[in-house]
Order: sequence, then structure tokens, then C-alpha cells
Amino acid sequence: MGLKKLYTATGAKIFGTASTVKTIGAAAAASAVIAGAAAGVHAFTSGRDFTPDGAGRAIRTNQVHFDGSENTIGKQDEQTKNGESEIYERDESAEEKQKPQTGDSASYLFENVKQQEKPSGLLDRDGTAAAIAGTVPTAGAASVQPGTVLDIVKDPAAADIVLHPSDVAQATPPTGGDTANSGGNPAQPSVTPANPSTGGETTPNQPFRPTAPDSNGGGSSSSGGETGGAAAPDAPVTPVTPVVPNKPQQTDGKPPEQTSEEKGPDIPWFDSGTRYDGTVTLPSDSEVTIAGRIDSTDALYAGQVANDADIVRALYAYVMAGEKIYYWTSSDLGKYIRINRVSFDGGKTWLTDFSNNIEIPKNAGDQSMQIDMSYRFSENSAWTEYRPDEGNAYIDCTVAPHRILVLGRELTDKDTEIPLDIVLNSDYSYNEFSRRLNLFALQRRLYEKLYGWDSGTSYDELPPIDRLFSGWTEDGRRVSWDYTCDGGRHVLQPSDFVKVPENLTVRLKINKGMTYELQTLTGFDESALTEDEGYGTLTIPEYVQAVALETDGREESPVTFLPYLVGTMEIPASVVYIKPDSISSVLDAYHVAEDNECYASTKDGILTSRDGKEYLAIPENNWDVTVPEGVTSVRLPESYSGTVTLEAQSEDQLPSVSFEKMLCGSVIVQPGLLNAFVTKYGGQLNGTGTTVSVDDKAKYEVHDGYLTHREDGATVLDRVVTDAEIYRLPQGIDRIAANAFAGSSVKILITDAKTSYAADSFKDSMVSYVTCEDETQKAEINKKLDEAGVAEVEFAASGTSDDGCFYVQSDGKIVVVNVPDGISEYYGEIIIDGEKKTVDSIAAHAFDGCTTLEYVSLPETVKTIGVSAFENCTALSGVLLGSKDSVTIMERAFNNCTNLRFIASNAKNMELKNDYDILSESGSETLYGQLWCLAGSEGFDDSWSCYEPRSDWRDETDIAEFRVIDCNGANVLYGCNTEDESELWEGSRLDSWIALRAAGSPAEGGTITLPETTIAINNYCFAQLDCAFTINWEELPRLVRIYDSAFARSGLTGVIHPVQSTYMMLIRNAAFYQTNIVEADFSEVSLEDYGESALVDCKQLQSVSFGWVSRKSDGEFMSIIPNGSFYGCDALTDLYFTTEEPIGLLAWYPHAPFQFADGIYDRNIRIHVSEGCEERYFRAWKPMFIGYTDEEIENGTYYIDMSMSQLSWMEWYFPEDRWPEFVQAVCDYRAIHGENNLRAMMGMELLEEPENPEEHKEDYGYADPFGGDWSDWFYAPVDVASDEDDNQIKVDTEITDENPDITQDGQTAADGTAAGETGGETVTGESTPSADAPDGEESASADTNNTEPAPETTDAAEGENT
Repeated sequence: MGLKKLYTATGAKIFGTASTVKTIGAAAAASAVIAGAAAGVHAFTSGRDFTPDGAGRAIRTNQVHFDGSENTIGKQDEQTKNGESEIYERDESAEEKQKPQTGDSASYLFENVKQQEKPSGLLDRDGTAAAIAGTVPTAGAASVQPGTVLDIVKDPAAADIVLHPSDVAQATPPTGGDTANSGGNPAQPSVTPANPSTGGETTPNQPFRPTAPDSNGGGSSSSGGETGGAAAPDAPVTPVTPVVPNKPQQTDGKPPEQTSEEKGPDIPWFDSGTRYDGTVTLPSDSEVTIAGRIDSTDALYAGQVANDADIVRALYAYVMAGEKIYYWTSSDLGKYIRINRVSFDGGKTWLTDFSNNIEIPKNAGDQSMQIDMSYRFSENSAWTEYRPDEGNAYIDCTVAPHRILVLGRELTDKDTEIPLDIVLNSDYSYNEFSRRLNLFALQRRLYEKLYGWDSGTSYDELPPIDRLFSGWTEDGRRVSWDYTCDGGRHVLQPSDFVKVPENLTVRLKINKGMTYELQTLTGFDESALTEDEGYGTLTIPEYVQAVALETDGREESPVTFLPYLVGTMEIPASVVYIKPDSISSVLDAYHVAEDNECYASTKDGILTSRDGKEYLAIPENNWDVTVPEGVTSVRLPESYSGTVTLEAQSEDQLPSVSFEKMLCGSVIVQPGLLNAFVTKYGGQLNGTGTTVSVDDKAKYEVHDGYLTHREDGATVLDRVVTDAEIYRLPQGIDRIAANAFAGSSVKILITDAKTSYAADSFKDSMVSYVTCEDETQKAEINKKLDEAGVAEVEFAASGTSDDGCFYVQSDGKIVVVNVPDGISEYYGEIIIDGEKKTVDSIAAHAFDGCTTLEYVSLPETVKTIGVSAFENCTALSGVLLGSKDSVTIMERAFNNCTNLRFIASNAKNMELKNDYDILSESGSETLYGQLWCLAGSEGFDDSWSCYEPRSDWRDETDIAEFRVIDCNGANVLYGCNTEDESELWEGSRLDSWIALRAAGSPAEGGTITLPETTIAINNYCFAQLDCAFTINWEELPRLVRIYDSAFARSGLTGVIHPVQSTYMMLIRNAAFYQTNIVEADFSEVSLEDYGESALVDCKQLQSVSFGWVSRKSDGEFMSIIPNGSFYGCDALTDLYFTTEEPIGLLAWYPHAPFQFADGIYDRNIRIHVSEGCEERYFRAWKPMFIGYTDEEIENGTYYIDMSMSQLSWMEWYFPEDRWPEFVQAVCDYRAIHGENNLRAMMGMELLEEPENPEEHKEDYGYADPFGGDWSDWFYAPVDVASDEDDNQIKVDTEITDENPDITQDGQTAADGTAAGETGGETVTGESTPSADAPDGEESASADTNNTEPAPETTDAAEGENT
């Protein structure tokens, strides 16, 4: 075993090997070895410096060892000579200041021998270990003779005396190792810390004293009654500080990390635990838990060089003692916890030697590491092996594949320890599926420090920036912003800032589709343009990350023209986002750097995506654009009038093109794609005057579904592209060209008398009939057909129905072609010669633009709905498709039906032509989730839903048929299943049992009269129905369920008064949210599950009455009204409770005071209960209004929860001696205030209520330690100093942690510095009051710019930056 330095309170160090000491009864040994060993022990326990030299160093290998905790693990014997030199070579001047003034080690050794009063030399008369430690012998101590050689053993169970180099010098009897092998001597004495309540720290004013023998005979492995032991008076000993664990030496050549602050376990019902110090008496049922941490801050990672302290920091180790939690940290290694062994292969092989650091295998990423640990509750106790679950022998701890640290400040020395408060990313370790790190999301914190911005300020309120951050580097090389790492540890350091030219405006801005800010160019002035032969060139500087130009530097422009004429735009590699519309008026060319990872440019200056598949911006002067095969999208300039050539060879290769921006341009397509072009782009090009041609020959003007050209002043119809069987000739057509209908689906043409024909107008087409709406034009049409020699068509039977609908009859089927103005409802019927006829099809554009149409119910006979059949019917709210076998809906059938609330289909098969998406193209905001189809039907896309029965309740079944019921003018969609009998209502079937969706408005009187068969009202049934209405509640004897948001944000008004009393009634969350009801009377029903927000925000609600209210929990019904049930009900004045037994109240979380509304308006509400039940309700509800029972208040639970949980966030701002007083005052106030809330509501006399201490915290010593708003300190701007290169700016951008006022050891510190004690002095970045200094005095200040390592501290808390 190697040697290791140990620190005393004064900085002196001794050396020894990491083992235990055993007496062996040998009669003789070399006196130098005996003296050296004893001197080493004495020096260790008395705080002196002892450094053996020459032969004296031989004791390190075979004579003296100290206790083998993690704090004393040294280096292996095999270490090199250089390694040993590191141990012995120290800052001599620093040591001289810290060690006792006793001369050198050799003189001290002989001087001490001369001063012995007893002939026994360094051992006392009895030869006890206490004499070596400088203490008096204790009863029962193992006795040895003078001259005895101290031998080394590894097993504590084999040792007679153990020296602990922990918090203070200790001589302890061995405990026998693990519980399973316990064999220690119960009569052996122990020496324990003098001040266990402070983790073993001692001060010169409180000398160490050993304890009396343990009455338990050396300790027990059980938790009940364990304590750390109390110190008994005895001879003082110089205190020794805890030994700081070895810092693992990094093998990756990167700076080492500062150890994180030790934390307790993150358990939901505890904000924090208490550090276990051995003084607590734990109940017998206490439970120990050791498990891997949920957070990744201290996660172990593949390739990591770690010691046992690092492993413990990756674990939770705590004791649950009733409702209290006590946790251990790595500082407790050797005291209360220890690691026995670890494995990386599932327990097949184990590592047991932690004297050196271990390297986690590089292939261990995302695998479990197995850890075998033991624990105990006092340093006198035997160790107990920890078994996680059902006897498992080890703890599983996941090893991350890698570790990434993104720094907010560049380190000047690679050996400088990385402070945790400059690490920007919170998740250091990532699994294989999330090892990509978006560095853009971290750069704003640098700017917040640089400019003093508030982190809560929205990006659009931030001023422009005058410098650009150039990115992060790793090992001196710049890394990608979309950083991807391999295994191991990665440290990314910030590079320089570069000045922004004064003629550019750059902001941090969140752009479309992103959640993080980019350095965005938003404006420029004319001086930014460089002159060349053509127009000026705008060169975007490197490190600009986005381009989104705005008209005035703030508001995004609806116009896409640049403020100045730009000929060429140069885009650097750093740009990752461009808002195309904002740069689309560049005249000549876009040039993109070849190494840009997101964008590229073509030879003719078109801006494209990196892969060239998207044409993002085309220069305005590019009049001839060729779009190669494989391009998927093209964005044209505004009002583009050039030529676009599409080289796509098939219909599915046609790209998406913004043709709506064209104005009188031309398009060239490949042969055979003319019809596909018209189908895809006709709607966009309609009315733009744009022409299309094949191989740039005959040019046709493009319209929606057809092509024309002008000839001799006449408009000629050249081609019709439609799937409609009945086609109405577009207005303005003068002549139909040859083969105009070839390839179309048209069978019947509706024409007029002014149109002329070619002889082969209908050649190669399916047109068999023509007709017209005006009977007087038939003769003229026949004449023109005869003149043109058209013989293959004849007049179809057609006419106008008695109710004004124009129809066509073909093959015995009636097709509605046009309807009269002013129609409000349509049921798929027309009247011909006084007889009602059902129709079979709705022709294209039949109802197009009918703005009065509100409801459509089509019969089973209607199988087809034509192109744009109901387009622009803006009042249409509900549609029922009655066909039970199949139905076809053509494209644009319901486009711009902005008021649609439902469409339901009874068909088993649906065909949506050209993948028509009704939900998105209708433009309705109330249609989501309201496209209904039957279970098992086919052909419906994902926007359609079938009803899924809730299996928890009776009379919940599949829907076999949809019906729409006229409920006094309102049309309500119902689900029916006449095949099933009701389980609730004997003798009846489930006919119209669930109301799914309502549309329309009720007639005069405003009452929507639901059928008495109604059992349930579905989610969102009446939601957002904005007309004023009431419901016929008293006529619904079977209504048992009102589901979530059934009436939310609707115009429901009047009184809610359900009357069904046979079964319990369910009312779910937000059922009546934001309605206009004035009274809710539930007195005649028993509510099964009253939703949390059922009546929230009902501004007109004045009165609520309850009968029985319950909720099912663990199979049993409980009486419950949720917290905040009447939040926002500002007019509420009365609550009535009719049951004698008080209804239960449910708070938001345990121990939260109950509120009916929001606590402010609660006292305006009067609670009415049955006569004689007032006291019963008061006793039942009082604990809920306070949040605690009387017993919990009396036994201190209330106080502890307030102190450690609800108020703990503000403890930092109070003096330690005033904090308990403040907490107690808050407890007293809140308890009386909560009770008075209930008393006021019940009309009872109020208690005298104290002032709220939270409103005058200053009376209890509250003070912000930073003298103002902490954010002013946190966001204080840093100094920026330019170097010789005026374009490169070095900025110290150290980023503080989330609690910038607290360093890792919990001490107050100034901006970016950690506080620690060095030789009794406090070193901080600013003048900060010392913890030991009187009020008003300040400790010494240090230069915050000093990059030299801080002096080694003698009392550094773990995690402190040293």
C-alpha cells in the first residue's frame, strides 16, 4: 500500500498506509522502526507533521496503517518515483504557516522521547492505544507491553485497535467487519467525534473528549435507537479535520471538474432531507434506500476515471424514518456507508480495491453498473450489507455513454478545475438516443450576462446586439452547433465575440419552427451595400445565424421587398435559417458559402436547400427558371412573370410551386402531364393570366379545372379536367374546341344557347347528354349542335323542381345541379309535380356559395357529393351522410365551410377523392374531433373518429347508427344502438342514448329539448355553441352522465336542475366551464364523480345546491368536493348542503388549505347546512381549511412542514435566530386565518386574527443579502475589453448557477467566486461579511481576475472550488 497525506485542522500532515493497527506481542524489533511507527501514530493523532526519511520510510510497507476509508486511500506501492515525489513535495511555506511550531520531525521525535516521564517511551504504562493518541487509558482497553511492534492488517475484524483519520483523531475497537462476520470485542472502548451534531468538526475552543464505553456493547446493526454517540469529558486532543478525497486524475487531457454540491434524494413529498450526523435516534421501522440518481448531473459515464466518492455521488443514499428523511453523502464514506465492490458485467467479476481510481470501461455506456454497499448508523456499529429489493445482492446504477460540459467561460489553464456555475447545460450525460446537443439553445445565457438582460424578457423585447458569438470549441477546434459526440467526456469552451458592423441590425430572435434564439440579421442600411458593376452586394457577416429582414427593424413586414435594391446577397456558412419571403426581392443572385450545412445556390444564383431539392428564393431578374427532375418545391418571387420549365417526367414528381405569385407568366410541362398540371395547379393559377404549354408550342390559359385560349376575340374551351359526371359549362365560354372533354368523366353537359361547337367537340369523351336550365334555349342549342355536325349527344331529361331546384335525370337517377337562394336546410329531397323525390347525387358546385345553408341531412340514396358541392357555405354547421354502404366525396366539397361543427357518416366505406382532407380544408375551428364514422368502417382518414365506449359504466356500447334529432330548432347528433337493451332502464333499448354534438340554434324560447331517451351527453357536445339556450333538465329522467367539457364555453344559461334519482350521476371536468348559468341545483341527484372544474369561471352563477357527492377511490365511494370548484365564480353567494353527513373536501395536494373559490372571495360565500348540522360540518371541515389537524399542529408537524417545505425558499433571507420565530408566526396566522375563512362562510363568530407576518417580514430580520433585487446582481453586465484586433472581443462570460447567491459549500459569495477558508481568512470575489466576523466587519477581498489556483484549504467542504 502507498502513502497518503492527511490534513489536520492547522494544515499539518502525516503519512501512513491505509489499513488498521494490530498488537502482536512480538518481544523485540528494531528500535528505529518502533519509534518511527509510534511517532507517526502520535503525529497523526496530535496534529503534528511527521515525514519519515531514508530507512524510516520502510514503515510505509509493513508497519503502520490507518483506517481504510475513502478519505485515506493512498496510491499503490507500484507507483513511480515521480508519483512519490508528488506526495512529499509540498509548498513548504504554506505548511510552515499551518503546522505547530515544534521544530523539524527528527528533533521532535527525540525531544519527545526525552520528555517522557515514564520509562515506557512512547507507550504508556498499560501500552494502550489511548496513550498513543494522547488520551488516558479507558476501561477495557487492550493492553500491550512496551516495545510491542505495531503490525498492519487489512481486515478490521482481525484488528485490536483501529485509528480513524476522519473528522478527528480516533482510536476505535474493531467492529468485526460486516454484520455477517461480526466478531468484534464488545468490551473495547471507542473514541468518537466531539461534536457529532456538526458532522464531526471540532474547534480549539471545544477540545475532543473520548466517550464512555458503549452500553450496547459495541453497537448494533439495527436502525432502532442508533445514535452517533455522545462525547464524554476527558483529556483534550488536537482536532484533525476530515481528509478530502483524492481527485481522480483525468486521462482525457481536459480540465477536471469541480465536485457538485451534495444533495439529498429528490423525493416528491420532500423538498429536502436532513444530513445524517449520527446523533438522531431512528425508529425501529426506518428504511434504508440506496439507488441510482434520477438526475444526470453526477451520472457516471463510460471511460470515466472515478473514485468511490464519485460513485456515491451518483447514488441516493438515505434513511426514511417515519415522515423524516436523512441522507448520506460521499463525505460519510467510512463513517456510515462504504462500497464493498463494483462490477461492470452483471456481477460476474468484481473490483474491490479503491486505493487507486478505477476507470469505467468505455463499452459500459447505457449499461448498468453493479454496486455492493454496506451501511451503519454509528461509527461504533457493525456494518450491515445493503440489499435493494427482495434480497438482490447489489445496486444497479446506469452508466451514461458520455458526458458533455458546455462552458460559459473560457479556461486559461487546462488544469484549472471547472466550476459548476459556468456549466451552461443542465444534463451533462446523454443516452445513445439523445447524444446530439443543440448549442444554439445555450447561447442566450452568454448574452444575458454580457448585456445584463433579464432571462424572463421575451426575445421580441430585446434590443439589437453589437457583437456576434462565434461558437464553442473542443480541444481548440470549433464544433458544430448541432453537436454530436462519441463516448467519453467532452468539454466545450466558448470562443470569441466579433463586432457587428454598424450598418447592420442583428437581434437574438426565435424564428419560425424554433424554440431558441438565433443571431438574426433583421435590417441593414444602404451603406452596407458594396458597389460593383450591377446593383450593390449585401455581404452577411460570418457568425450571423439567421436572416429575417424586417421593414423597420422590429415588425415583420407583410411585404417582401427589401428596403434597398440588392443585386447579390452573400450568405456565409454560419447561417442556418433564412426567412425566404424576407429576402425574395434580391435582383441578380444568391451566393452561399460552399461549407454551409443548410443552404446552397445554383449556378444561376437560385437559393436552395443544401440537397438542392427545395428552391427557396429566385432572383427577380431570372426570367427563365428550369426546375430539374427531383426538385420538390419552388418558391417564386412576388408577381413573377417569367417562364418556369418543369422537367418532372410523371405526375407524382410534379413539385409544389407557389404559382399563386405568378402574374401573366408561362409554364412549360412535359408531354402527357397537361391534365395532371391542371388538376394540381389550376386552382392556384385561376385568374392569374398564366399560360401553360407542352414543349413551348400551343399556349393555354390555366383555370380551375379547364384550359382556354383566345382566338379572334372569342374564348375557346380547349380542355376540361374533372371527375364530375355532370358538368356546368364555365361562364364566358364562346366555343368548345375539338376533343375538349377527352379524358374527363363528364357524361352530361349543362350548356347555354350562346356557345358554339366543333364537329368533334365531344370526340373521345363520355359526354352523351346536354341540357340547359332555361327550357326556352333548347331549340337554339339543338340548332348549333346540328350546324356543327355533332350527332353523338342528345338532350337529357332535366327540369326545375317545385321547390326551385334544378335537376337532371339520367339512368333513372336524380342529380341536384343547382338550388335556389335562401335555403337553410336540405334533406336530400326535391318535389317534382307535387311528389317528393329523393335525390341520388349532389352535382359539382350545386350549393357553392349558399351562405344561408345551415344543416344538411342526405338520405341513403345519395352516394356522391361533387366537386365544390358545398364550398363557401359559411353558415353550414352540421352534415349527416345517410348512405349505409358507400359514399364518395370529391375534392373541395366542404372547402371554406368555416362554421362546421360535425359531419357524420353511416357508410361502411368512404372514398375521399384525391385524398381530400376535410378537416384542414374546411377552415372550421370547431370541427376537430367531430368527423364521425362507425366502428369497423373503411376508407376514412385519421381525422375521422368512431365512438369508443367507456367500459367502466353500464349502457356504454358501440354506436350502430348516427341520427340527427331536431331539438326545437337545434340539430343534435345522436348515437343509437337499437339492437341492445338498456341495462339501466329495463324494457327499453338504447335508442338515441348519447348526444354527441349539437349544431344550430333553438327556436323561440331558447330551450334545446333533448329526447327523454338521453342517457349521456358526450365530451364537447354543446361546447362553444355560442347562442343563448337552456336545457329541458326536468324532462330527462334517464340522464346519468355529463362528460368532460360537455357545455364548456357555450351560451348555456338559466338553471341546471337534473332530476334523475335512480342512479348516481356523473358530472366530469369542465362540464359547465365558462357558461352563463345562474343556478346549479344538484340536490335531487347523487353525484358520483363531480369534476374539479365542472363549474369553474361561471361568472353569472349565484347559487349551488348539493345532495350527496362522492368519488370512487380504491373501489369505494367517498364523499368529495374538489378544491377550487368555484374558481372565477365571482357572483356566487350561496352554497347549500342538504345531507346530514358532511361532504368530504379534496385539497389540491396534502396539507394545502381548502378553498371553494380562490381564498379571496370565499368569505363572500355563505354556506347553508341542514339545521342542527352546523357543528358537525365545522369540525369536519376545519382541518381542511387549515390544511392540518389539531394534532398535527400540536405535535409540530405543521411547523416542520412550514419550515422545511412551504417556507424553506425564504429561509436564506432571515437571521438564523429569527427564522424559527417567523415560521411560528406564519403557522399561527395561517391556522387562524384558515379557520376564520370557514367561520365567516358559516356565519360563525370570527377569532381574533393576527397580522400576516409575511406582509411585514422585516420585523423578523428579513433582508436581501445583496441589498436589492437579486436579479440586478445576477444580471450585472461584465466589462468588455477589446484586444489589439478591434474585431475580436474577449469577454469573461461566466454564467452563474440557478442560485447565484450560494456557492457550492453554501457560503455567501460574490459574482462568480466561491468562498472558502484559508488559514482562517475568508476569500471571496467581493468584500463579503465573514461567517465568524462581528456584524459590520468584512473579510479580506481577493482579485476576481486572478487565474492562479486558490490555496489549499484545510476545511474545504466537499464540492467547493479549491
